[in-house]
Amino acid sequence: MFVNGGHLAALTDKDPLYNNFLSLCFFLMHTFRCYQTVCSKLISNFDELKISGASHVSR
Repeated sequence: MFVNGGHLAALTDKDPLYNNFLSLCFFLMHTFRCYQTVCSKLISNFDELKISGASHVSR
């Protein structure tokens, strides 16, 4: 973020809505990171399954 910590703290003290918005953003970022990890694992597993399936069919 472009604002420094002090400025950010001053904002959040004045505006609880902005504080909630920040919390939501951090929560979404964290959740998205978890989903990203899960999705990448699923995709790599799916690719392996696809490859093994294709080799099985070709035999």
